[in-house]
Formats: sequence, C-alpha cells, structure tokens
Amino acid sequence: MISRVEPRSGPSTGGTRITITGFNLAPGAIVKVGGVAATGVEAVGPGKLVAVTGPHPPGRVLVSVTNPDGRTGSRGWSYRYVAAAP
Repeated sequence: MISRVEPRSGPSTGGTRITITGFNLAPGAIVKVGGVAATGVEAVGPGKLVAVTGPHPPGRVLVSVTNPDGRTGSRGWSYRYVAAAP
C-alpha cells in the first residue's frame, strides 16, 4: 500500500509535512508515524496523502495508513525522527 514517504526524516518535535505515495490510499485515511497519529491528513491525488508528523523520540519508525474501510498498510522504518537541536 505504501511505496514511498518523503521527506524521510524530520525533528523529534514533530510538525513535518510528509507525503505518502502508494496505492489504495483513500480519502479519510488515518496515518500513524511511529504509532503516533498524524494530523492534517488529506488526499492530494491518486495514491497520494499528505500529513503532519506528531512528536516522537528520535529513531527510525514505521509509517502506517488505515483506510476508512479498515484496510491497513505500512512501510517499516520509512521515516526517521532526529533529535531536535537545542
């Protein structure tokens, strides 16, 4: 379901707008990045969603999408939270 996530990293404080590309990505989907629900999720074209990451400790995480019909897809270690600069 998910073939690509861009950008591939962002600060651990969250707030990064990501684009998820794949197939069977439906309007109204729920996106989680590292198990944390993303905000501002919207379908912007066939097979493309945008969302804003929430805060998460630094490290590589799984990105998952759950469509309104319950179908779920994920891409392991496709996003990396980096420590925020002091």
